[in-house]
Amino acid sequence: MKRAAGRVALMLVSVMGSLVLAELGVRALGLAPEIAVLRVDRPQGSFVSSLDPILRYVPMPGGEGINSAGLRDREHEIDPEATTVAVLGDSIAWGFCNWEGALPLEQGFPHILEELLGVDVINLGVSGYDTRQEVRLLEVAGLQYGPDVVLVASTPNDAWPMASNEFELLHKREGWEERRQLALLSEHALYTFHLTRLLLVRFATPAEPEVVHGDDLDDPVEAGYARLKELARAHDFEVRVALFPDPQRDIRHIKEQAEAQGFETMHMGWILKDRKDHYEPCSAMHPNAEGHRIAAEAIAPWIAKALPAE
Repeated sequence: MKRAAGRVALMLVSVMGSLVLAELGVRALGLAPEIAVLRVDRPQGSFVSSLDPILRYVPMPGGEGINSAGLRDREHEIDPEATTVAVLGDSIAWGFCNWEGALPLEQGFPHILEELLGVDVINLGVSGYDTRQEVRLLEVAGLQYGPDVVLVASTPNDAWPMASNEFELLHKREGWEERRQLALLSEHALYTFHLTRLLLVRFATPAEPEVVHGDDLDDPVEAGYARLKELARAHDFEVRVALFPDPQRDIRHIKEQAEAQGFETMHMGWILKDRKDHYEPCSAMHPNAEGHRIAAEAIAPWIAKALPAE
């Protein structure tokens, strides 16, 4: 019995050793191809696919209006000691106006807020993101700036998991499903090497495409705000939620979820009242340059109260 167990153990060690050697060999020879990045260009910005299972896509670094860190913002130095505000959000924080394009950076409320407060304001807004994606981007790209306050520019469609035009377009691109399957094994060169050949020459049938409008969570708002609360405790920052209205949808669910986590909220519908002066020629839920200016002027003193005293 002991002899048989010893043989099994020896065989397992031999197999594992062979796999390790093969893995090292494939890596050394560069036989495992890199997983291609998919790109989509829209009038409002350029976006590329992301291996992150939550983000799915990110702004293209160096694209028009996008800095080297992949944020629709000016270049920022990383100084965790500086007083900093991080802005999370989707198309409103991004500066989307209409399908013809976005507002210039200097006309967006994050830029104006920076001028009014006199502190660094990092714009982490990405067109089309839901709440969970917004918080994930803070986690992977925003915490390095050491924010003292995180402002969430929230809208009713934050409750739609990954329901964005940008994700729809990337998801339809040829190679999305193959790329997603390869990404599951992207840390293992040997597996990627073999799986690439199985998928790309169609020896194996790719799985059915994932559901575009979210297959992970029914409510990314609840999950996103819960995670944001954890990050706020761990990294010692305050959270404020600005509720931007949509004339066709109710904001109450977003407000309830934010306040359930103890976050202060401000209803921007009481501030952006004039549909003509504050929105046209932008879309029904995206403020124009004047709307962004008025929003920044209302938000600035509210955020200033949460900043550390000098």
